[in-house]
Amino acid sequence: MPVRNTLTIVIVAVVSLACYEKATRNRYASMVSHAMEIIEDNYVEPVKPRELFENAMRGMVHELDEYSD
Repeated sequence: MPVRNTLTIVIVAVVSLACYEKATRNRYASMVSHAMEIIEDNYVEPVKPRELFENAMRGMVHELDEYSD
């Protein structure tokens, strides 16, 4: 592989890694994910992850105000 191609790949990888580290992450996302895992593993009946996610989103929006539903 030519040196120019290798250098381009390395530069793109470094820039991508820097952007990934800089990206804003929601500190609560891991807690929601953990709660969903606990519910999936321990709830009496099987529950789909998509269903848990949609209900969580619906609950958050519902609590904002009467017009956000």
